[in-house]
Amino acid sequence: MFALSDDRLIGMIVYAFDKELKTKHIAEIYGFYVSADHRGKGVGTRLLEYTLSTIRRNRRTVMVRLYVNPEQRVAVKLYKKAGFVVTGRMEKELRIGRRFYGMLSTEKML
Repeated sequence: MFALSDDRLIGMIVYAFDKELKTKHIAEIYGFYVSADHRGKGVGTRLLEYTLSTIRRNRRTVMVRLYVNPEQRVAVKLYKKAGFVVTGRMEKELRIGRRFYGMLSTEKML
């Protein structure tokens, strides 16, 4: 999904449904981004709400999972407000240059 302003991309969010037999009930959100000049204006909230409403249309889906860098405090707050619960923490999950980043695993039951 994309958010546009004056035909300019200002945000995006990606979701996918798991296709494995035992995990078909899970959707995953990733690739969530809002441009710096549009943060704090509700763009992320609207993208997330719309994506969740789209995911709910798939009646097979009962849970949504996403991972977030805990240093992204605004994103963590947004996800918690939307009902996501932290279910785990992974250390050194990402490496950018010489720096490692942890990730929080979160889930939301539909």
